[in-house]
Amino acid sequence: CVDFAYFEAMAGLEFSEVDILFSRQADLSAYTGMPQEWPSDAVYAWEAVTHQGFSMDSIGMGLSENDDIGLLFLEEAIEDVAPAVVVTSDEADAIVEGAIVDIVGWGQQTSDQTPPAGTVGIKMGGQSVIGAVADYEFQVGPADDDVRKCHGDSGGPTFMEIDGGVRLIG
Repeated sequence: CVDFAYFEAMAGLEFSEVDILFSRQADLSAYTGMPQEWPSDAVYAWEAVTHQGFSMDSIGMGLSENDDIGLLFLEEAIEDVAPAVVVTSDEADAIVEGAIVDIVGWGQQTSDQTPPAGTVGIKMGGQSVIGAVADYEFQVGPADDDVRKCHGDSGGPTFMEIDGGVRLIG
């Protein structure tokens, strides 16, 4: 969710005052908030572009068309991380209810309004199931005890094995 106006209203900061970066580190818990120093492998984003139809103020709940996509342009190429293969339109028919997926995120590990130190910013992953599919979105983890994404996991990938290959599907 990249919505500059919403971020500024919620955080009380101009978006230009915020650093957006990429890091290869799985544990970024020491860098939550506004740290004075970032990881040594951090690569800054010099620009972020959002879909013109996206707004946190009008985001639909459930399975709806939210145009929730953004692009970050990094200051330098990341050449030591293999890019994920995005699902093709021909492979999209495999995204069905009951399909097994792998999810990854760095968000909250507790339901606390203000998560305790060490419970956010750590790469977590798990296997789950697709519970519902719509034209523009799908739901992961329909049961209360399923592995799910949490607050702060936005932008974390969802992978699925399709025809013997792993694909990025969300």
